[in-house]
Amino acid sequence: MSVTQILLDVDGVLTNFVKAALKVHKMEDYKIKSWDFFKELEIKAEDFWNKIDNKEKFWETLPEYEWCDDLIGKIQELRIPYILSTSPSLASNSCYGKRQWMINKFGIKFTSFMIGGQKHLMANKHTVLIDDSDKNIDNFRAHGGKGIVFPQPWNSMSVISHDRVDYVMFKLKELI
Repeated sequence: MSVTQILLDVDGVLTNFVKAALKVHKMEDYKIKSWDFFKELEIKAEDFWNKIDNKEKFWETLPEYEWCDDLIGKIQELRIPYILSTSPSLASNSCYGKRQWMINKFGIKFTSFMIGGQKHLMANKHTVLIDDSDKNIDNFRAHGGKGIVFPQPWNSMSVISHDRVDYVMFKLKELI
């Protein structure tokens, strides 16, 4: 088997950070074009993250995408260890809140995760990253890892707007 580990991104793959962030900013109907959508809205980064930081339990209550459990279940069926991989944000509560989300989802004993913005440090020829960020995937591949861009409106796979899990599993099985 050529893949012995999967890194699975959280925000944008399992949880709908965008929906929650737009709700905090009272812009639920806005259709984003990029991950840094606050720039499109002409909101300063500091103001954007401060408002999120001031929302009690923002991170630990992020809504899951409807495919979250399906994707995790299908990855588990492969019997390849997976690690949730999530980057901290500029909101000071994000690391704690993201860990709380994992505890809520998987239980207190769940330790198969990493919180850090340097996902490429985990890159090697036996590890695949599933992430909604083209930049993260490109960087991971540049450091010797394998990558699958999870289709979202803000990335290069935006043409796939349904059957995201099937697409990812097809690409994953090509790699294993």
